[in-house]
Amino acid sequence: MQFISSKVAAFRAVSHLCMLAALLTLAGCAAGTFGSSSSFDAADPKGLVILGVIEQGTPGGLVLGRFDAATRKITGVTNFGGNMGLHVGSGGAMLPDAFGRASRFYVLRMTPGDYALIQVSSAVQRTLASTNVQVTRLVDFDAWAVRDTTPVFSVRAGEAAYVGDLQVNYGMFPAQIVTGADIPAMQAFMVGFPNVRIADVKMQPLRNFQN
Repeated sequence: MQFISSKVAAFRAVSHLCMLAALLTLAGCAAGTFGSSSSFDAADPKGLVILGVIEQGTPGGLVLGRFDAATRKITGVTNFGGNMGLHVGSGGAMLPDAFGRASRFYVLRMTPGDYALIQVSSAVQRTLASTNVQVTRLVDFDAWAVRDTTPVFSVRAGEAAYVGDLQVNYGMFPAQIVTGADIPAMQAFMVGFPNVRIADVKMQPLRNFQN
């Protein structure tokens, strides 16, 4: 994890937003929120990903991106429901998505490929008129490439996969990130998606790139 000074952080934050915007323009929307009435089966050209986020500390957000496993280079940033990332409110509840749901789980129909957790960020109010954004990057920002320790997962066409949970402590800097899984909670959540067979959901936990 990377610590940067406030001046460098401010400059890089602007540069990073420009880079993210450019990638979104080039790559298009790589993922979409999956509705409770949507259908998915083995013939689907995309994959279905279930991701849980458990938040601690101040509210924050996550950014995921596609990358080339051969070169490690990030090739596009995943856009969720018109947002730059997964936005989580206080107490661990996600902000309502395009379907009005608020849950610690996201269900996403994604383009097949390899994905990485690029960064987590949180807004910390210093004074009534000043708010700082704390960014913990999990990739090599200068090379715009994944590290050995970057959390990654793969998406395959026609497969539904639970990649586990990210427990993120936004109150710490750098943010503390712990991966885990709660299969019973995931299965209970997926009951609300009757067109997805729970028995077909595979357990494919987040892993470090080097693994």
